[in-house]
Amino acid sequence: MIIKEKILNAAEILLRENENIDFSMRELAKKAEVSFATPFNYFGDKNSILQELSSRLINEMKNCFDKKDKHNDSISNLMTMGEIAVEVLLKNPILNKFIIGSLNIPRKESLNIKEDSEHLWKAALENTDELKGGDRLKKRTKFTNSVML
Repeated sequence: MIIKEKILNAAEILLRENENIDFSMRELAKKAEVSFATPFNYFGDKNSILQELSSRLINEMKNCFDKKDKHNDSISNLMTMGEIAVEVLLKNPILNKFIIGSLNIPRKESLNIKEDSEHLWKAALENTDELKGGDRLKKRTKFTNSVML
């Protein structure tokens, strides 16, 4: 397992165990079995770690959606994506509360979370008959932009 993943996994464990974000970076380093400086070197601060965990959530949602049978209408696909998103978030509600909350805090380096979220919801709208064609493509883009995180 690469060091970055070890740190992220350790952060998830600490968030679940403590049910808050009050763990120290020293505790995180110990749990990840890395030096104290390593989490800072990879992420900079705790909030950046939480934001990186949000990318994991988006990827999990996308992977779940990719495994589902697709419908031929966008509403059904969007409902499926919404159900998946809720299911993923409710698996660990306390953990995910902190992860989602971290998205409100600006970060120096962009993680492309918005773009990842856009791709997630656009995936639900791909290959639907009623959204194919010129004007429908514009409608699809407008609708997708309105439902993105």
